[in-house]
Amino acid sequence: MSYIERSLGSGEKLIARAHFHWWYSLKAWLALIFLGVFIIGIILTLAGLLVPIPLMALDLLTGAVQAYIFAVLATVFIGAAVGERRKPSASPESKP
Repeated sequence: MSYIERSLGSGEKLIARAHFHWWYSLKAWLALIFLGVFIIGIILTLAGLLVPIPLMALDLLTGAVQAYIFAVLATVFIGAAVGERRKPSASPESKP
């Protein structure tokens, strides 16, 4: 006994019964399957585009740190090479 037959009132009778053809169910199942495939494809595409961004930022950070260290070392070495060269002065005790 179906839900409709149980809910009929007194004096009411069921005169027709309809069923969906299997083709409509198949189309619905295929639509859900393909929708899932499309959603997974979209998520993977966005992940492939968005995941490298933090890695690029990390690469920029390491490049900036390397450039800073190189600049400081170059400044120190150039300053040491160009700095004043003092002649050894005679100590006050050695003067006659």
